[in-house]
Amino acid sequence: KDSDKRTEIYIENIVVDGKEIKGKARTVFYSSELLEGLKIGDRIKFKGNIAPLNFVVTDSYSMKNYRNGIFHYVYCDTHLDEDVLFLKVSSGVNLAERIKLKIKSSLYKNTRSDTAGFLYAMTFGDKSGLDNGISNAFSYTGTAHVFAVSGLHVGILASALIWIFKKVKLRNHVARLAIMSAVLFIFCALCDFSPSTLRATLMTLTMMFARALGRRNDGLSSMSLAAIVILTIRPLYLFDIGFLMSFLAVVGIFTLYKPIKEKVFKKLPKKLSSLLATSISVNLTLLPIMMGYFSGGTL
Repeated sequence: KDSDKRTEIYIENIVVDGKEIKGKARTVFYSSELLEGLKIGDRIKFKGNIAPLNFVVTDSYSMKNYRNGIFHYVYCDTHLDEDVLFLKVSSGVNLAERIKLKIKSSLYKNTRSDTAGFLYAMTFGDKSGLDNGISNAFSYTGTAHVFAVSGLHVGILASALIWIFKKVKLRNHVARLAIMSAVLFIFCALCDFSPSTLRATLMTLTMMFARALGRRNDGLSSMSLAAIVILTIRPLYLFDIGFLMSFLAVVGIFTLYKPIKEKVFKKLPKKLSSLLATSISVNLTLLPIMMGYFSGGTL
């Protein structure tokens, strides 16, 4: 993105003086000509300085960087030509990016541009191709969460796989677990391992693992295990709004759904009472964080 002749790029797989640096980095170039012809996945070499970013858990920009694995800032002085070495070493994109680019190009090739942007946003949570009018309409109606990759996406994918398992009569629990793990973790990789997709994936696999062992699955326990695994890898997710909303929504379903359904909507048809109880239980648990973080809430 260019602003006042500044061009920001994000780099990963960083090696400094032969030492690999953990995490991605954000860097700013003041000469956009240096970046002409570069594509996602190109390997570059240049002189500069690297420093860790200072994260502030109450700052959404800091948490966005942390969530995306951006831990460093790189400064490359492009004003002194004799001190600067900048060249492209190799080209190419990683497998996850290739898959996403293939899907994106296929959508834009076979549908209208606004439809393609809509479908791509719903699939991977990338709203860059979404028309502003559509995006604002979903925000005003409180339904913008359909563009946030979440447990809903994992649930649809897992349900589809289970349906296929039944159709092909695959009863081997080990094979089912292996296929489910591979597909869901590939989807997590395509979605940059967002907290909600990881939470749903780990809970799904825990449930299947329990069934394979002939044990009873406990929702709160599997959710707690997912939280422990995620926070062990990324501790600051504890302050991430996406992480908090994902887990609080599930807590609401596990703790409030049954009493609301049985005591408040017991006279309504079963499917209607289930839908209402689920929606209300999620809204009740998310209301405090919605009021605190967004200064309001929507139905």
